[in-house]
Amino acid sequence: MAGFLVVVTDTEIVVLACGWFRRHRPVSVWSRYPRSTTLGPLELSGSMDSLCHIGSLTLEIPEEFVPVIRAADAELSPAEQHLPPDPFPDL
Repeated sequence: MAGFLVVVTDTEIVVLACGWFRRHRPVSVWSRYPRSTTLGPLELSGSMDSLCHIGSLTLEIPEEFVPVIRAADAELSPAEQHLPPDPFPDL
């Protein structure tokens, strides 16, 4: 298994390939996608890590990063769809 890092900026999503023995140190840029690309929906399975598809690449996502991916996708859609109405709009 190869290691990858996914970097989400305000303009693009960059997938960095990491070294075989140093899985947290990037060695090259694997691919770039426009920021309008969604990272989800995630394929959730019982005891295994979640799966995320970015282009032709399928990544296993540890459980602690699932909320991060969902937050990155939530930034792409209007805030009204994901947030409850403001209870104090005058403040």
